[in-house]
Amino acid sequence: MIRRSQLLGLALLLLLGFSRAAEEKKLAVYSPQTNFTVPVFDHDGHEYVSLIDLMDPFGRAELRPDKKRWRLKLETPNGKSAEGEFTENSSQAKLRGKKLTLAAPYWMDSSRGYIPLASAHVVLSQLLGLNANLRENSRRLFIGEVGASYSVDLQKGNPSKLVLHFTTPVNPTISTEPGKVRLTFTREPLVAGANNPQTIDDSVMHSATFSEANGASEIVVATSSPVLATFGDMNKTITLAPAPVPVAQAPKPAVPIPSPTVPVQPGPAIPAAPAPVVQRFVVIIDPAHGGDDPGEALGNGLFEKDVTLAIARRIRNELDQRGLAAVLLREGDATLTADQRAVSANALRNGMYVAVHVDTAGSGVRLYSARLSATPQGVKFGFVPWNSAQSMYLDQSHNLIASMISEFDSRRVRAVPLEAGLRPLRNITKPAIAVEVAPAEGNPDSLTLVPYQQSVASAIAAGIANIRKPTEGGQ
Repeated sequence: MIRRSQLLGLALLLLLGFSRAAEEKKLAVYSPQTNFTVPVFDHDGHEYVSLIDLMDPFGRAELRPDKKRWRLKLETPNGKSAEGEFTENSSQAKLRGKKLTLAAPYWMDSSRGYIPLASAHVVLSQLLGLNANLRENSRRLFIGEVGASYSVDLQKGNPSKLVLHFTTPVNPTISTEPGKVRLTFTREPLVAGANNPQTIDDSVMHSATFSEANGASEIVVATSSPVLATFGDMNKTITLAPAPVPVAQAPKPAVPIPSPTVPVQPGPAIPAAPAPVVQRFVVIIDPAHGGDDPGEALGNGLFEKDVTLAIARRIRNELDQRGLAAVLLREGDATLTADQRAVSANALRNGMYVAVHVDTAGSGVRLYSARLSATPQGVKFGFVPWNSAQSMYLDQSHNLIASMISEFDSRRVRAVPLEAGLRPLRNITKPAIAVEVAPAEGNPDSLTLVPYQQSVASAIAAGIANIRKPTEGGQ
């Protein structure tokens, strides 16, 4: 059993708010197959994205060295393949046999290949055979015939209601600020309507303004008093209406509580010595997304956050059967930031961290470790930078991935090791990986099937059990 103090500390960390770090740059990609985001990195005056991170959601992407060139091969779930060729420090590339000039030289870092953000749409268009449109200033990339629009309808009454109609289901983060309501869309390919900003003839709600930046879009409704938002029509409508005014109630009189009589003991009491605290090995399982962040829409009202929680619970049960303690960072539909996940995971010092994601693209399982140098940079006075905290545990994280791949192979589930600049992976101070579960044999329905979820959970738990002692620190 985990000590009560550990659980209380974990719960406290989850409830506390944390100051948000500087917002990271990211590119949102919208396509008929999937919507996702990838980190954006600055290099030599240009913005870059990882070639593998960009291509992998569309199938199986491999990047192999060939002298000074790097050859890309993409195999899509429908059996088609495409190839590309890139040369380090050169702007010249070849895709499907056609020459292409990139907006900036191809960049290699730690065996990872990066292309300039300004050329991402051209590369994807050539390899996938689909039209692509990049909104570079807002870092949003649209592939094929995708895009969602909206309209605003004011329904006069007492009180009046403002109804936002969307062409596809949406699930934005909704926040209220003095004088405005902000709807932030991180997964939907929403675009502005013809009339933007739109003036609203109402005493409470005055205008609706669309904007987009850093891989997300927003609709901000200017208000003069608090409003409430409700969803309808299978998440195709959002209705804003003035919040009801609360009725003031008179405070109840305080009831005096008599002080208990304490008997006098002969002589001073000597407190008992506290028992030594033993740090047990605990596996922290992090079901990705949750709350205001639904993750990928899987159809029939099901979202990624629901499936990750189901798989995480199965992993915990499998670990319990093997005698290993495990906790979930969320037991229900809670909203957690990357910093909250990292701080909570680091609070339990002895163990490991496993994040669970799902994706409808491709098949099998992708196992991610943090893309970091094995030697942390900028260490001073024993402190490691927050974004390099995982550096000292990379070898153990790679060993964990290798152990899991062996278990997946024995169950005939395809597993691929990858690296990515994901958060909170690089902030975790223990062996840490992310498991992204794709359908079995390319069948999206398998993500919700109990046998497949159970097979994935069993392989993960067995992989952890295989190397528990080396990472336990002898405790």
